[in-house]
Amino acid sequence: MKVILDANVLISYLLASDDTRTVVRVVEACFAESIPLLVPPELLNELTSTVRNSTYLQQRIYPSEVTNLSNAMSAIGITPPPIDTPLQTSEPTSRDRNDDYLIAQALLHNVGYIVTGDKDLLVLGQVQHVHILSPSQFWATLANT
Repeated sequence: MKVILDANVLISYLLASDDTRTVVRVVEACFAESIPLLVPPELLNELTSTVRNSTYLQQRIYPSEVTNLSNAMSAIGITPPPIDTPLQTSEPTSRDRNDDYLIAQALLHNVGYIVTGDKDLLVLGQVQHVHILSPSQFWATLANT
């Protein structure tokens, strides 16, 4: 069961002040239980640029926290090459073309789950073999395995 954790999930994790929040449990479970993580370079770039370009996030997340999380994910995850060509599929793509790299990487690398809070992705539900779930839906899936 390979997993991609979307940048918004990682940002929520970095913002979380309560260890009992579902997003914290999901991210920590992926680290602790050695769930294979796919860590596309585009994802780490999105995480870094989103925090860097938001005054709100800059005031709440230290650059070192982003670096430490990125390094930890890279150390335990699988880092595929970046996608150079647009997604070519008969399946639906995200309403936000900037999210298509997640679907493309998941399809190319046999990922079972994309965990996201992004409604543009969640509305898809599933693309081929890739389930697109919220952190709470994914947590429920982990609990049932």
